[in-house]
Amino acid sequence: MNKKKKQAYNTFVPMIFNGTTLRQVFISTCLFLFKMLAFLIRQIYNNNMKIKVLVVSNSNGNLGPMLSAIDREKPDVIIHLGGGVRDLADINFSGKIYAVRSGSEFGKKLPTMNKLSFDKQIILYTHGDGLSIRKDKADIVHTAVMQGATIMLFGNSEEPVYFEQDNIKFVAPGSIADRKKATYAVIILDTDNEPQIEHKKVME
Repeated sequence: MNKKKKQAYNTFVPMIFNGTTLRQVFISTCLFLFKMLAFLIRQIYNNNMKIKVLVVSNSNGNLGPMLSAIDREKPDVIIHLGGGVRDLADINFSGKIYAVRSGSEFGKKLPTMNKLSFDKQIILYTHGDGLSIRKDKADIVHTAVMQGATIMLFGNSEEPVYFEQDNIKFVAPGSIADRKKATYAVIILDTDNEPQIEHKKVME
């Protein structure tokens, strides 16, 4: 090794293997790996936090339209808003099912109103007995506000309903009992985006 190369080597090597330099390299490498791991976990988490919700109401013993909607949409979750809630016992569904009963469905071990959460969304759901849904919106809006809901689902309506008030989305799926005009609602809940809500007819 000539004199100049040896001098450069003697200057460079101690700098690389100096304790302080190695510590800095080690810390930088660990931070980089941690950030990469956090990124991958976040990507996996976000990909999994997107669910499709089928909302139905008033099946009233007519399983056909509801089964057609389930087969068509292949949802992750079903929410039944009462009016034939016993029909859920006759469906084959591997996902999660949430339900409330109507006021006329006595003896059922289900509440008339319930709440669930998904990320930042608070979903309040009810059949709507006792709320003057068909006359005006005041009762249901007040209930949703008091419960801190971001989405309010109600079933006591034969027709599909959607409106927004006080930063709350109000949704009635309509009746799924009549095949000729059976309707339901689909909600896509996504951690990265606003909920997507759509009404659909069984016969489309």
